[in-house]
Amino acid sequence: MIVAYGKYTVVKPVTSNLNSGLQVKGDGEAIVYSCPDYPELENKKILWNNKHKYIEYEDYYIIETVHIVALLEEL
Repeated sequence: MIVAYGKYTVVKPVTSNLNSGLQVKGDGEAIVYSCPDYPELENKKILWNNKHKYIEYEDYYIIETVHIVALLEEL
């Protein structure tokens, strides 16, 4: 289990399957797994600015919450 702490958010990148069978991670699209500042975003698809540094842990990214730029589905 992984839980975000402080100003961070744990997200799982959205992947797409290509015709060739390869999986490609979406450009900044992710599902929020843990977000202490905005718990209402958990399990929602968001767009985040992936041009900034982030930490990779297993299948997850740990990003700074300020880099979330849009909610891609309704609350």
